[in-house]
Amino acid sequence: MLKPVRNFVVLRANHLLFECVEERPDPLYRLLHDRPNPWTSSTSFIQDMEKDCVLEGRAYALANRVDGRIIELIKLDYASVTPDFDANQEPIYHVALKGGGRKVYGWQDILDVPTLGNLAGRSTSATCGCRCRPALLRTCGKW
Repeated sequence: MLKPVRNFVVLRANHLLFECVEERPDPLYRLLHDRPNPWTSSTSFIQDMEKDCVLEGRAYALANRVDGRIIELIKLDYASVTPDFDANQEPIYHVALKGGGRKVYGWQDILDVPTLGNLAGRSTSATCGCRCRPALLRTCGKW
């Protein structure tokens, strides 16, 4: 069972974040608030992104564009994405395609969500030790 957040600092930070987003018309707000794409609810999208952050240390989504405008966010399987840098040291992402092959995306087209634990190259579940990982995997439906 999930427990409500009781830490005042976390609650206040979340409140300020949502105040900022509501005050300015951010094009991603609609996608994250309503539906990131036609087949995924905002709740499912955010849960899946958080799950990858906890289990893998980061999460990825493709920002699908039409005429330069982001029209949907598509969550990518963590294992299918390999981050790298181009000749100018800008981030690029090699994404393995389901039918085979790979496609390279620039940093403008990938939502890359790292976690604090990933700064050390480790997932959140890895930093808590091997005893809690099976429980996290069961809870997140990956076991």
